[in-house]
Amino acid sequence: IDFFPFFFLYYKCKVSLHQMNDTKKNMVRRFYMESKSMILLFQIEPTKARQIQQLCTALHIKCKMVAPHDYEQSLGYLADISGFKKRKVLPFGNPFPSEMLVFSGIPQPLFDQFLEKYKQSLIAPTPLKAILTIHNISWTPRQLFTELQKEHAKFHP
Repeated sequence: IDFFPFFFLYYKCKVSLHQMNDTKKNMVRRFYMESKSMILLFQIEPTKARQIQQLCTALHIKCKMVAPHDYEQSLGYLADISGFKKRKVLPFGNPFPSEMLVFSGIPQPLFDQFLEKYKQSLIAPTPLKAILTIHNISWTPRQLFTELQKEHAKFHP
C-alpha cells in the first residue's frame, strides 16, 4: 500500500489450537470472538484526531483516544477485550514522541475501506501503526511503541 506508508506489527498464529494449552486456547477464542472494531489513538493531534473520529463514526468503528496515564495498561484492556483488567501500576504519564494507531477487531474488508477513506480524506499519515494480535494483546502501549520504533528505524534509516 504505497499511498499509506506505515508498517504493522502483525504476527500470524502458526500453531493450531489443538497444540495450545487451555489458557492460550481460551485467550485466542476470546480475542477472535469478542474483539470489537476499534482504533486506539496515541498522541494524535486534535484536528487529526477529529478527522479520524469522523471517519470511524461513518464506518461504525469505535475510536478511543488513549491518555498518557494509561500507557502502562495492557492493549487488551484498552481495546475492551474481556478478561483484561485494569492494572494497578503507577502511571508514568510521559507522552510518546510521535503518533501511533492500534487497530483491534477490524475485519479485513472494513480495514481496507478504512484505509481507502483515510487516503481520500487526505488525513496526514501516521508512521507507527499496529494490529492487535494474540501476540501483542498483553503488551503495554509503551512496549508496542518501542517495538514499532525499532522496526520503523530498520526500514526507514
